Amino acid sequence: MRIDFNNMEDTILHEFNGGNGDVIAKMYFDGKNRIMRATLKKGCSIGKHTHVKNFEVIYVISGTAKITYNDEVLLIEAGNSHFCPRGNTHMIEQYGEEDLVMCTVVPWKNDIEDTIMERRSCKQYDPEKSVPKELIERVVNAGTWAATGKGQQAPIILAVTNKEMRDKLSKMNAKVLGADIDPFYGAPVVLVVLSDKDACFTWKNDGSIVIANMMLMAEDLGLGSCWIHRCEEEFNTEEGQQILADLGITGNYEGIGHCVLGYPKGEKREPHPRKDNYVYWVE
Repeated sequence: MRIDFNNMEDTILHEFNGGNGDVIAKMYFDGKNRIMRATLKKGCSIGKHTHVKNFEVIYVISGTAKITYNDEVLLIEAGNSHFCPRGNTHMIEQYGEEDLVMCTVVPWKNDIEDTIMERRSCKQYDPEKSVPKELIERVVNAGTWAATGKGQQAPIILAVTNKEMRDKLSKMNAKVLGADIDPFYGAPVVLVVLSDKDACFTWKNDGSIVIANMMLMAEDLGLGSCWIHRCEEEFNTEEGQQILADLGITGNYEGIGHCVLGYPKGEKREPHPRKDNYVYWVE
């Protein structure tokens, strides 16, 4: 097959993976594999990240890439490639005066069982790393594909990236909790899920599945996530209702929960052992 990057629109990935500046990208994605032509202008970079369950191949078309591969620094010039195997870490920086133009290939992992078992609630986030909008969109999109009663799609998602609104929700949540803390653990992104009580009798279950979908997608993308409660109490207040009204949202909506997102800081916690009597077989 032929991939025509010339006829694709540019996607701007700002501070991609916590890097500097913008990555100007043309992307092909078939649901499993991502092929991208990326341009990094002077001073721009793709932040340090680990390929937990996939690998990446980079072919430099023009310019020079300065790649920190684990603890080794490599200069990859035009016509040469860099390979980052599964389980390894790298960071890509534009080097020299010429723009870095490269083609990257990432076979997307497709092991849902590992994603489910490796997900942990993240309660510490890196304040220096912002989440690219492209990744937030993918997490939110996963939520929209959650199963809902009678297909009525009762839930809605408020994707909050505005810091002022994020902090406002944090204070509202802390007030319900009765504590002077940030209940969102410093996560920069808050995905609020509410559900229309008039849509279907399964409205509360439907909203819960939306959050579960988003947490699994976050794990798949290398992001940390956590379900934060007290959403119902937040949006039953006049302040909460005003937030919905300002967004033009009308209907009998009740808060289900928050899915907070960010890049994890520190090591992932070990899981609690599964209890012995979790499953009862009826054969």
